[in-house]
Amino acid sequence: MRDFPSIINELLNAFRENFERSGNVWGFEVEIPYIQEQKFISNGRMLALSTNEILIRAIKEAIFEFLIHENAKYLDAKLLKSVELKRFVENNVAKNMEKYLSILRRLNHLAQAKNISFVHLAASVAPEIMHFNPSAHISVISPVLEKLSSIPCEEILVYDPIEYLILKAYEARIGKKVYHILEKLSFEKRSLSERFIIKDPCILTRKANINLRNYVNNILENLIHHPLSGSLTICCGEFMWITAPKIALNNAGEVLRALSSYSPRILTLCPSATFLFSVAKRFFTDLQNVKIVDLTEVITTGESL
Repeated sequence: MRDFPSIINELLNAFRENFERSGNVWGFEVEIPYIQEQKFISNGRMLALSTNEILIRAIKEAIFEFLIHENAKYLDAKLLKSVELKRFVENNVAKNMEKYLSILRRLNHLAQAKNISFVHLAASVAPEIMHFNPSAHISVISPVLEKLSSIPCEEILVYDPIEYLILKAYEARIGKKVYHILEKLSFEKRSLSERFIIKDPCILTRKANINLRNYVNNILENLIHHPLSGSLTICCGEFMWITAPKIALNNAGEVLRALSSYSPRILTLCPSATFLFSVAKRFFTDLQNVKIVDLTEVITTGESL
């Protein structure tokens, strides 16, 4: 029986090979969205930025679903390279992609409303390599960091918690401060016609020690916060789905049940929660009526700086 460290090492080697060949650890081409061109403010102090990580969630969603269909114990290098997985992803990624493309479009809209440049950097920041082997990460994404360091601004605003966590670690390397977009921009407060319960991003609240509750409460009224939120937020299952897909699926299902016991309308602030919850809904019939909505969807109108 193969030992788990060997399985991870082989997977990491496959991740690095894929990154060198395709620009992301999964080895699939990423659809580059059309985003209306903005005049870059060369002397702008800040800009909003997204890498390909939000779009890559469509690929991860398909791979996670494949692992569950195949009753796989984990994802290893052999399975990652298999014809069956490649075919499944190619047949399913398009139907997954629209919700992630929509997040990028909304971020672009929000930036334009604030007269801030929005940059979509067509590159991955390889979070899986950072997670499984942090010491090897910088050598993999050095070209991406060089691109970021060349952008003429002082502050980068990101929405994706994974992008925040990684770019924050390299602030000194890129010569810029990194913030979550809600830390720097304010929006007109709105009252939702339907009550939503918010799923706090565990990557920010637990790993980066950022509690976005006050920022979100300043934007939206009538929100519900689960008792296990903030620093007690339960992980949605990001990265767990690679090494223990069945456990990750059950975890995502239980988190959705815990949240939906307060409201069937779930407000997410993280594309990872979106892809994991989307897969859970496909496998648990009791979750079919749960509605998952990204925060950008409810704040793309009525902005005020």
